[in-house]
Amino acid sequence: MLSNREVILSENHPEVLKGLALFILENNEKLAKENAKLRKLEAESKLRELELDYQRTILRDLVFGHGVEKSRASSGRNRRIKPNEQLLLHAQSLAPAPTEEERKNLERSVVSHEMTGAELVTVAKEMGLDRQEQSAFSEIKGLTDDAVEITVIERRYISELHKLKKYRYHPAPDENLEKEVIVTAERTDKLFSGAGYSIDFALSVVRDKYEYHKPLERQTREMQRLGLNVGTKTLYNMAEAVSVHMEPTVSLVLQDIFKAGLAVECDETPWFIQSNHDDDGQMWTASNQAGTYYRFEPTRSGKVIAEILKDYAGPVMADGYGGYNRLTKDKKIDLAGCWAHARRKFIELEDVYPEDVGWVLDRIGELSSIEYEAKNYEELQKLRHEKSRPLAEKIRGYLVEMKTRHLPESALIKKAVNYTLKRWDCLTKFLDDARIPLTNNGAERAMRHAVMGRKNFNGSQTINGADTASVLYTIIESCKKVEVDPTTFMKEIILRNNRDEPSISPLQYAKQIRTPPAENQ
Repeated sequence: MLSNREVILSENHPEVLKGLALFILENNEKLAKENAKLRKLEAESKLRELELDYQRTILRDLVFGHGVEKSRASSGRNRRIKPNEQLLLHAQSLAPAPTEEERKNLERSVVSHEMTGAELVTVAKEMGLDRQEQSAFSEIKGLTDDAVEITVIERRYISELHKLKKYRYHPAPDENLEKEVIVTAERTDKLFSGAGYSIDFALSVVRDKYEYHKPLERQTREMQRLGLNVGTKTLYNMAEAVSVHMEPTVSLVLQDIFKAGLAVECDETPWFIQSNHDDDGQMWTASNQAGTYYRFEPTRSGKVIAEILKDYAGPVMADGYGGYNRLTKDKKIDLAGCWAHARRKFIELEDVYPEDVGWVLDRIGELSSIEYEAKNYEELQKLRHEKSRPLAEKIRGYLVEMKTRHLPESALIKKAVNYTLKRWDCLTKFLDDARIPLTNNGAERAMRHAVMGRKNFNGSQTINGADTASVLYTIIESCKKVEVDPTTFMKEIILRNNRDEPSISPLQYAKQIRTPPAENQ
């Protein structure tokens, strides 16, 4: 029996050969289609695998958190400030502190070390000297071997007895008084009338909890070790008393932020309430170089930020959360978008689309580098017009082309591209207004402080505790913005209140203490 090949080779009829040729072509086309389909399925399978790996990464970060948002490439995307390099204009202090050379050094003390007579005799014996007696040695005045050593004096708790002296009034010979007049010395250095703990003690509690994130329960254990038995409720009462003193200052901080002539950066984060009677809420913040304002509210509604900014007119920087869209209804506010949030959408996809995502990340890195070239806001506006604007248009064009090229293959790249293009008008507001920073990182840095506290002591026991936290965070973070010691400032405010003097903000205080005497007159 002949094989198919032999049958074809032996056939010489044109019609039969034509039919065989058509049959072969049809089969080849069918096989080609099936091969293409298999290749597509293989590509889709690989893409699904990459997307699943991406989703696992996102879920892991949601559960366990993530570190610094670093790109794999080392082409300058993850820029770091070099020593002595100028900070971004939007990060510079409005009331610069003295330089390191001008700052006070640590408190110094001198400890003299002498040799005893016995030690001198021992040295003489070891050296084989003739006179092995103390009188053979005399001190060389002014000649010492010096070595600097840093030490620590541990905190101590002291019970102080304050004696308020009394004074008897001696009336004039012709003065008639119904009863004897006796007056008592008054104290203006108390946290509140009848307080059994000093202002310094209360401020140390506030500093440890709200600046260094040490829970009150942990503070009580340390105090017990040092001989003081006190409960967490007592410590909280003192923190609350300090916050009451600070409340007038909080409104001044918000006024400083509004009047600074800079964009207001906004953010929010969940805040836990441990009480079963109250619901969890959100810690909101509004900040710029003039200060940082915090407010706790039980809702994430955009009504909150609209209420906070009701007396403000100017640019506002925020992330892509929809609640901030409410601000667009206010004609006084110009809502700008954050490039750091847009960048994050692409950072997450770098492993899946290294070439396209790498290009976008590099261009965003260039936008950031341009910001560092400016020494003042006039230069910044010029640089943004000459360099940043063309670069932004290049990014937009590439995103549009990338969207067309990748869709409908991947929902992941679609999400990142659409996020950026949808917010393009907000993202490019910075090109026309030098007051607007490139990112909302300033607000996120301010919020990070509260988040660290939330993690350490799991939010607040009650809503009142959350309000206390918002007041104290406002003061502490605003002091940091203008490089003022928060504890020193809070004590100054308490003493001012006790003397019925008007309160001042950290920015006003910083300018006051750093103004030369001649200018201050």
